Amino acid sequence: MQTFWLQDYIGIEFEERGRFKKVDCWGLFRRVYCERFGVLLPSFTDYESTKEIEQIAKIVKGNEDEGGFKEIPFDKRGFADLILFRIQGQPVHVGLIVNHYLMLHIEKGKNSCLEKYKTARWKPRIYKVFRHEKFL
Repeated sequence: MQTFWLQDYIGIEFEERGRFKKVDCWGLFRRVYCERFGVLLPSFTDYESTKEIEQIAKIVKGNEDEGGFKEIPFDKRGFADLILFRIQGQPVHVGLIVNHYLMLHIEKGKNSCLEKYKTARWKPRIYKVFRHEKFL
């Protein structure tokens, strides 16, 4: 699959709960899914909302009826899968898998980038991998 379009998503500025020009990790993932794959995902901007916390928890647990995601084994990961990381013990950071070594992601204090996820920094934090029903 040609991935030259990924350049359009590198260098975007971080903004907590950002869903427009600036984004957070979910905002970036959501933007790519909408613009490149035609899949509109929930915005999840109200992290304190009980309803959104419950929806996020269902997706994280791999409930197939929530958001169209299904948990897959790490060794089956592939392009456009969601990789979920623990930060301070909590599963709160996502990236978009580009290949078996790279992800597109963004984090506070940095612009969006391609980064290896099998590094000493990220590998121990990998929690789960999910595939959207569009790619099953």
